Amino acid sequence: ELLPPDGVQTWEIRLESSRLLSADTSFGLYSRPSDAPYVLLAEQAEGGLSSHTLVRFAMPGSLVLPGPNSTAVVDSFPTFLSGSLRLAVDTTLNVRQDARIELYRTTEDWDRTSATWTLRVDTPGARVPWTEPGGSPGMLVGVGNYVAGSASINIPVDSATLAVWADRNDPTRGGVITMGSANQRLRASIPTLRVRARASVRDTIVDLTVVPGRTF
Repeated sequence: ELLPPDGVQTWEIRLESSRLLSADTSFGLYSRPSDAPYVLLAEQAEGGLSSHTLVRFAMPGSLVLPGPNSTAVVDSFPTFLSGSLRLAVDTTLNVRQDARIELYRTTEDWDRTSATWTLRVDTPGARVPWTEPGGSPGMLVGVGNYVAGSASINIPVDSATLAVWADRNDPTRGGVITMGSANQRLRASIPTLRVRARASVRDTIVDLTVVPGRTF
């Protein structure tokens, strides 16, 4: 009953690959970008590939500190002082020259499992486009420089951005990581955010590592 009453016609057009393709490449180990064990950054690479990485961190709302007599003290009002976004580089799949990696704040809400280059939500019930394809990047947070052959990239994150990311009521919180150098591609591990926080009790400094929800 789902078909129209006047029937359906189907046509097949065969295109010979030798007339269309100069090369072919596949990226394996995932069915959706949000499931991949790595992220991909590219800017007009290999004839036109562009890819940004979206991250959203679940910042801790409290800190657990050791108390007297093996007890625990919960601090519900930590202050986030500074942070660093780290990407471990897959050196076997990257360009052989230096590159600039940029981190921006997100300006719109997005769905981690369905977001694409053009759509921030792509589900059966809604297809919502980005204002700017590629994640609608907002304010620049920080820059990291990839030196050819290096094992990791670190991008500084300021305390104001950490405070924004800690607000669970802000649906637009998150970051867009981009390749700032043209005609380059880089694959890296899932980003991690290293955060330095000050507890409101006993003036204690705590270092944390936060793993994001992400896609590219």
